[in-house]
Amino acid sequence: MMSLVLALALATVSPSTALQSITLEKVKNVEVTDITTTEAEATWKKQSAALQYQVRVKDDAGDVVLKKKTERRRYTMTGLDAGTAYTVQVRALRKAKSGAWSKAVEFTTDSEESPYYDAYKAVAGTSSGEWQNLTYGTSGDATTVVEVNSDGTTAFTLDLGGLVFGLLDPDAKTFASTYDETGAVFTAEDDDLFGDVTITIVNNGNDTAQITFEGLNVPVAGISSLTAEGTLYDDSVDLDYTITFADTLTAEGVMNLTKTE
Repeated sequence: MMSLVLALALATVSPSTALQSITLEKVKNVEVTDITTTEAEATWKKQSAALQYQVRVKDDAGDVVLKKKTERRRYTMTGLDAGTAYTVQVRALRKAKSGAWSKAVEFTTDSEESPYYDAYKAVAGTSSGEWQNLTYGTSGDATTVVEVNSDGTTAFTLDLGGLVFGLLDPDAKTFASTYDETGAVFTAEDDDLFGDVTITIVNNGNDTAQITFEGLNVPVAGISSLTAEGTLYDDSVDLDYTITFADTLTAEGVMNLTKTE
């Protein structure tokens, strides 16, 4: 009699009722590894009640760019754009039932490497030394930082110490640009130290690069412009410069630096 009652009780539990009683917890420990320019792999902790998982990828605008199901606890996200920020989420599935989406995990695909990266990275780095005004016998510390990134972006920082255009130890100036087969050109307008700036770096193909610096309309009374030219080596920087005053007189100087990083 007892077995008959038990059988009748079990029979009243339909598959849909049993499914509704199952709790699909939020997927945890989502990680992104093996990132390339167009792919990345997502992994996560097993959810015991799940039969499948769903992976959702959004771009930085919040648009869904990928939504796939898998029975494994890892999924390779493909067809992504290089140098792009994304978020990925995972949720557990069991037939028609789905759990909540996991916490969004951010990742950025690698940028494509510039074909000119190897040519320019030889002159990248930090160089320190001294500038000398040969006309007036003054001098000060000087540091340049040439940053060359594999994605084709670059930055040039110039930090001059001592008395520069009447200012004592002015703030360092950083200029950003890109580089290609013709070189890198950094520009800035109305800079509070150098005026209208144009800096050009052109690779020579032998671990050196030519650099020219032009600062016009210098915002300092009595000074018209600053021009400089020289060479970036893989271990040093040598520049000759000329300051032109409003009365057309000039002062000549040099800057000699040694690479420290």
